Amino acid sequence: MTSTGDRMDLIETFICIADEGGIGAAARVLGASQPTVSRRLQQLETSLGAKLVDRGSHGMNLTSAGAELLPEAREIIARWQGLSSVVADHTQEVSGLVRFAATPSLAEGALPGLLAMFLAEFPDVRVEAIFTDSIHDLAVEGLDFALCAGAPRQEGLATKEITRERWILVGAPVLAEHLGRTLGVPLDRCEPSALDGAPFVGPAGCDASPIEIMGRAGEPVEAQFACVAASDGVSPAGLLGAQT
Repeated sequence: MTSTGDRMDLIETFICIADEGGIGAAARVLGASQPTVSRRLQQLETSLGAKLVDRGSHGMNLTSAGAELLPEAREIIARWQGLSSVVADHTQEVSGLVRFAATPSLAEGALPGLLAMFLAEFPDVRVEAIFTDSIHDLAVEGLDFALCAGAPRQEGLATKEITRERWILVGAPVLAEHLGRTLGVPLDRCEPSALDGAPFVGPAGCDASPIEIMGRAGEPVEAQFACVAASDGVSPAGLLGAQT
């Protein structure tokens, strides 16, 4: 019995003979001997029970059966190659270590679920996650990539925005009372500029640069805070509040 792979060889040989116009020319293209090519053609004819090629003094011509078979043969080969490509895509093994860094807030959000789905699809991959707000040099720290909030500190990196986060400012009641007494009006009726100089607890690396926040009318405005403490991770309780 002829195997499927052998049948494909026979069909490809028949197509080559038809395209090249003879067994000798087909043998040169296929890198096979003429007897081998002739034997393949005979095997295909025997298998199908029909003569496919007429051998005459003026060369070789397809019979009516051969002419009818040729387009079908081309389609069979095309489908077979397509199936091989599909199977190859699914049989490529993905394995190894993926080492990345991410901001701590991601560890408390969507990242665990995404990692679980990834590892279920690629069980041979091992993941090592480093949660930090201080990502300086991927190569030095041995990282494949990093998920960070804001612009990366390392220049020359290829970056892509994948989502946006919205943060709100919150303050301790005692701070609101103090600022209200100082300003002479309740804090919730003040413009953001009234917060200039207010004590601020922020992420590691924060400086004295103004911070853009949303004004009472929904417009972006800047406020200049006094950064009195910083945390490399989830911000501690203070004026900087919770992620929404």
